[in-house]
Amino acid sequence: MHRKPSILQKSSIRTGFTLVELLVVIAIIGVLVGLLLPAVQSARESARRSQCLNNVKQIALAELNYESSYGHFTPTGRTNFDYPCDVNNPGNISPAPAQLRYPSGCSGPPWTVLILPFLEQTALYDQFSLDAGFAPLKDLGDSRVCGSSPENLRNYDAQLSTAPFYHCPTDPYPLEQPTVSSYNICHGGGANDTNTNTPEYQQNLGAECWGNGGQRFFLANYTNGVSFANSEIGFSKITDGSSNTLLIGENRLHFLKNTQNGLPERYTLWSSGVSESTGFGVPPTAFAAGNGINADGRTADIIYIDWILKGWRSFNAGSFHPGGATFAMADGSVHFLSEDMDLELYRSLGRRADGAPTDSALE
Repeated sequence: MHRKPSILQKSSIRTGFTLVELLVVIAIIGVLVGLLLPAVQSARESARRSQCLNNVKQIALAELNYESSYGHFTPTGRTNFDYPCDVNNPGNISPAPAQLRYPSGCSGPPWTVLILPFLEQTALYDQFSLDAGFAPLKDLGDSRVCGSSPENLRNYDAQLSTAPFYHCPTDPYPLEQPTVSSYNICHGGGANDTNTNTPEYQQNLGAECWGNGGQRFFLANYTNGVSFANSEIGFSKITDGSSNTLLIGENRLHFLKNTQNGLPERYTLWSSGVSESTGFGVPPTAFAAGNGINADGRTADIIYIDWILKGWRSFNAGSFHPGGATFAMADGSVHFLSEDMDLELYRSLGRRADGAPTDSALE
């Protein structure tokens, strides 16, 4: 006859997981997490890229409103130089001290300051004196570079303000240095050739040059784009069409703290002016369509700490987004351009009047 199990026998029946079962469950969870993380990261990057696109759109609209008010887009910045120097007869290109509009070695406001009222940043704009000097760098000594007048010191204090509307959320460096900018204005396009006798240089319609004592700094200071020093380029001068000409683009090249010996606080600002009498005589808030997008050709370590080729960042556009960067055209349209696009086509987009067909670039 079948006997029922005793109470003692019932209590010995096992109801938990074996070690093998537990390991299998852990492995399955690990696989699921591994599959989920890329999707989460992709969704986050998509949201960041959308925010960046919106930032670029707002900046482009501010430029369009500036053009509507003044008849031209902003220059990269206002300087002591009335015109780009004559490459055939450069001579000593610095103006006489009596002709200086701004303190020697410093320039006036950059485009990032000029458009503040059109970004609904009038309160910040009012902190600046546009007739005083703008420091080219954040530095413990920069308050003295442009002079110690109340107006110059006032500008320096305002330059240290944060400007989150100039920050790409994918760019990690504004978190560490909130006074940097992720966005630059386009001053032209073409090969990075500073030899004035080459066809490539002539095609670029000449470069700006800066300096004193006969020094000349040609690197990446083109005048064939929508904006350059003291420029007044309106729609009538953009003969390639505003929808085919670059206006704003991302730039991932920043100078970081503690990367120049003995000057731990030296780096560029979102409001940096041009240092007209030094090797920093390049527009610190502008880029040229020279090298390909994201093709700065330098290692991650060198990108941010090389203080020898200071103009490199003004000749490159790029971002921390995978596959390309966000740009605005002169008509205000915004596009994410692939880093794989044809180089000559990209360079042509940087030029406002070269007559080259560029429509296919934005399809």
